[in-house]
Amino acid sequence: MNFSLSEKAIQISKKARSETNIGLNSLSVSGLALKLVRNIFENPHEQNVLVVGAGSLAQNVIENLYKKGINKIKSVNRTIRKIKLHNSYEIVSASLDALHDQLENADIVIASSSTELPLIGKGAIENALQIRRNKPMLLIDLGVPRNIEEEIRNIEQAYLFSIDDIEKITQENFGQRTIEAEKAMNIIVLEAQEALDSYFKKSSKDDINTQLETFLLGLSDQELDQFKISKDFSELVKAIKTMTVEDSALNNFQDIKNIEDHVITSMIKRFFDNA
Repeated sequence: MNFSLSEKAIQISKKARSETNIGLNSLSVSGLALKLVRNIFENPHEQNVLVVGAGSLAQNVIENLYKKGINKIKSVNRTIRKIKLHNSYEIVSASLDALHDQLENADIVIASSSTELPLIGKGAIENALQIRRNKPMLLIDLGVPRNIEEEIRNIEQAYLFSIDDIEKITQENFGQRTIEAEKAMNIIVLEAQEALDSYFKKSSKDDINTQLETFLLGLSDQELDQFKISKDFSELVKAIKTMTVEDSALNNFQDIKNIEDHVITSMIKRFFDNA
């Protein structure tokens, strides 16, 4: 095979992604949490972020924040853990004992800890806001069960979004993604069909050339010289069309028999010209 179908598949997938918006409005929880932060804060990189938890989701959130230039990040976890994001940047989580102190400096709180009871209560946020002189806080609760008490929604300067809110955003994005997915699928189908047609056309052409060469190379040198001198290939074309060949590997020469006489003549001429 002269061209790689796997390489063509990669090309098609890149085209589908580049020519549609299928890659936008990420459905990932951490991606949507980041989008929420960027929608609310004009300069999110200037905000202090507190991530509660250090599991895979929390680490994913931290990595996404860091990649987008948000690096004023603190972490609180049940156990002290080191989260390395870059050769020159890492975060060492504080213990839960430091949670209330950390809340006082946090503009954004993203919680994704495994816990049976909420870690952040209404009283803790009220105290933090008092010390912050009512500077607003964004709280994103990604925990299941909840990490943050629902009653915090009643606090004027605290803006709480739960995993349910994230799912609603996901559903809003899903409609647009469905449209883009259909566009991408149309591109994939058309490009794939074109690639397969091109492949089979080339494959068929290669088979026909192989059948012709096999037939001509089966002639004696005297016969080849005679046809080369006379340049009258009508007898050769007639012989090809009427011959009986039992060669399943070459489809019993049916491919070349099925093409028009003048095409076979041109191919024979090309064979002798290159001989």
